[in-house]
Amino acid sequence: MTQNLHIPTQHVVTLGGAQENALHSYSEEEKTAFVEFINQQLADDAELQGVVPIDSSGQDIFKKVNDGVLLARMIEKIKPGLIDERLFNKKPKNIYQIGENQNLVLETAKSIGCKLVGIRSEFITEGKPIPVFSMMWQLVRMKLTVNINLLDHPELYRLLLDGETLEDFKNLPPEQKLLRWFNYHLTNAGHNRRVQNFGPDVSDAENYTVLLNQLDKNKCSLEPLKETDLQQRAERVLENSEKLGCKRFITSQDINKGNQRLNLAFVADLFNTCPGLAPIEDAAMEEKLKLLLEEENSAENREERAFRNWINNVGIETQVENLFSDLRDGIVLLQLEDVIQPGIVPWKTVNKPPVKMVFKRNENCNLACKIASVNLKCVVVGIGGTDIQAGHKQYTLAIVWQLRRMYLLSYLQKVGARHGKEYTDQTVLEEANDRVRSIGKNSMITSYSDPSLKTSRFLLDLISSIEPRAVDDSLFLAGYSDEDLKQNARFAIAAARKIGAPIFCLWEDIVEVKPKMILTFIGSVIAEGHKVTEE
Repeated sequence: MTQNLHIPTQHVVTLGGAQENALHSYSEEEKTAFVEFINQQLADDAELQGVVPIDSSGQDIFKKVNDGVLLARMIEKIKPGLIDERLFNKKPKNIYQIGENQNLVLETAKSIGCKLVGIRSEFITEGKPIPVFSMMWQLVRMKLTVNINLLDHPELYRLLLDGETLEDFKNLPPEQKLLRWFNYHLTNAGHNRRVQNFGPDVSDAENYTVLLNQLDKNKCSLEPLKETDLQQRAERVLENSEKLGCKRFITSQDINKGNQRLNLAFVADLFNTCPGLAPIEDAAMEEKLKLLLEEENSAENREERAFRNWINNVGIETQVENLFSDLRDGIVLLQLEDVIQPGIVPWKTVNKPPVKMVFKRNENCNLACKIASVNLKCVVVGIGGTDIQAGHKQYTLAIVWQLRRMYLLSYLQKVGARHGKEYTDQTVLEEANDRVRSIGKNSMITSYSDPSLKTSRFLLDLISSIEPRAVDDSLFLAGYSDEDLKQNARFAIAAARKIGAPIFCLWEDIVEVKPKMILTFIGSVIAEGHKVTEE
């Protein structure tokens, strides 16, 4: 039987001029779908009355994000409470307050895993299409995939392959988990096809029809398979998805064109609405998942997330989903070193990805360790390439920390060179104390592990020394209760982000006075202060 499929050409908007971001064009179909999704998410938001719904067919979205409020509400949907509303200007009165909002939104988005290299707050305020589109896609993707994990859906353990551990599965990117989930249901349905992508493998809507039937046989029949017009079949698929409770934001043409982003978004929405996985029945597996939850909340894993999100926003090519597994071929470490000191990596001698052979991975990792030690003067005593290649957590965190520290100091060093100043951990501390002292405050600290840091008073005073308007002292809680300390730490993080400082630590890192995170916080604020001075 002949299957008929007419696919219109995708409408791509291309912009000329200076490069504002890695993208140079955007898909009109994707923009329309993303706006529809945002409208659905924010439809009942009282703070956005008169802003949503946004006309998805036009260019309104590029204007509606100009004060940062809409994007902040999307972040709130992703992770409630992430943006400290005490510091957010819900009704900004001037360009300064708008800039504060945009800085807070951008830096917060980076801290949860959005990759926003090259996107500046003024680009969003001015409504430049490419940066706004990129930001919009990152937030839509994050919202749709943030809960596709073993902690929110422990029943995902049913997707483990033979010999695969929970740790292995946890480290998979959400796209791979979704493909695994899709194929799990196709297998259980006895279907003879599998999906390996969100493009050609779903474009005829056959696999979608089988998936939906497997999720709910009463609501979603296999009748669409009899439809020879593939666009009509895709339309029937969307109708069935609505019966499951999904809200439509993509079109049948998006399915037929095999649009990777939009089909990924559709599958993620299906999973979030109706995962179709039986709850845990294995007591031993339930205990393993409890241990995984405890490990996820550990200080070590907080470091991993902070370093990973930092890496994804320094401008390297590789997207890092898991610090311990994605650095094993040495490529990411070498890319980081090349960012810190351009030209330092002899790329002709590097084994190019994909690097599958262990000894070649070891060669790359050994080279990365040598460059870190000899050229960048990092402290990597006892760390070998084999440790990184093996995914050793302690050693991986150690070398990434050294590179994170060197990245920060290298920027400060460039500033210091113009003023005859050399930056080290100690001189950063001294400058921070000097800045606090210069505004008449006496909260100075003796080290990055000074117990008084847990109150956040020093950090807030440091921010005030750079931009007094960023810190409202009336919000500071003078008590020492756990809640007071938490709220003050959240206050300090939000205030630092408002001035544009890239802060990747969590409030727990401040309250627990984690020296590494404190150093990066203080150094990032000082670096932002130098940028302000230069501008």
